[in-house]
Amino acid sequence: MSDPASTPSAPTPGVSQPRSSGGAVEVDPLTLTETTLHKPWTRKMLIFAAIALILGAWGLYDAIYLYPKRGREDASFKQFKYLEQADAAGRLATASIDDPAERLEGLKAQASGGSGFDPLSQAKQSWLVSLSRVGMLTPEHSKIAEPARSLTDLRKVWSGQDKPSELAFYDLPFQWFVTVTGFGGLIWVLAKVVAARGRTYRWERASQRLTLPGGRSIVPGDLAEVDKRKWHKFFVTLSTKSGEPIKLDLLKFYPLEQWVLDMERTAFPEAIEAEEPAAAALAPEAPAQSG
Repeated sequence: MSDPASTPSAPTPGVSQPRSSGGAVEVDPLTLTETTLHKPWTRKMLIFAAIALILGAWGLYDAIYLYPKRGREDASFKQFKYLEQADAAGRLATASIDDPAERLEGLKAQASGGSGFDPLSQAKQSWLVSLSRVGMLTPEHSKIAEPARSLTDLRKVWSGQDKPSELAFYDLPFQWFVTVTGFGGLIWVLAKVVAARGRTYRWERASQRLTLPGGRSIVPGDLAEVDKRKWHKFFVTLSTKSGEPIKLDLLKFYPLEQWVLDMERTAFPEAIEAEEPAAAALAPEAPAQSG
């Protein structure tokens, strides 16, 4: 006969059975009465939120500062080249453009009609296109009060400098798309977290009663089936005898999974007994104790 003092006593229903893990005491999840957001899911949402924030901020920086700055530099360089061509053609005094949008449309029509471009017209179109890429295709930016002085000033700026990268027509719109995607994703993640925080499941261990966020409650006797086909995706569907399925997200809410398993053990003990040998066969063997 074994020593009674050395024989572990069976767990007492309704009493927490603490477990030790690395010196820390874990609370038996069946003794908890309300769900909280599951830490792995919360960490995942925080990672998604950080990525979305970085993406949105990066896109916004490019859209409101970096790309417009590059576009303005390209427009300045192409204005310099346009004034050089106007000076070489003896038309520097008339280089100012009062109606840039109409002039650009005329140049495009001329190009599409197969008419040849002289170097001055090519330089003019290139400058006006660069202005349009940064929203500066207005008389305010195309009128040149003193073309000769502007040419001198621009020559000082660009002499010996590398040609700046020009903007493609899609560069700025794409950066705004990145911005909207990033901040939109951030709002979506925060909305998911807020919605999850507003949902609480409650548990009464003695009666194994699970109360849903809407106030409805179920006990093991109400279950017709525990559908685990999406268990690997952390979803389970409780089919009730009344015919209404209840879909539960086990990843978001802790310790909802343990409560469902506890209800299943009571409602379908035979199924659990059939599952346990298979689960034990898949479990790794514990290392042999030496000595």
